[in-house]
Amino acid sequence: MELNAELFHQLSYLADDETYMQKVLKFICDLVAQKAKSENDEYITKDELLAGIGQGLKEMKECDYANAKTLQDVIDEL
Repeated sequence: MELNAELFHQLSYLADDETYMQKVLKFICDLVAQKAKSENDEYITKDELLAGIGQGLKEMKECDYANAKTLQDVIDEL
């Protein structure tokens, strides 16, 4: 109970600043996602999925296509 009171007390200092409240909300949402993940590792969150896709796209853009293997090269290696 004291922890909740302290949380709301601290939030009251930020309540008049929308930017800080958005940061607090994002942080809390991230914590909830982490808790959900730790409780059930079978599922990933939407944010994790989008981050993974974004990282993959970024790596593709950075790829050196001049030295890239063809699909046939990869198949032949298998």
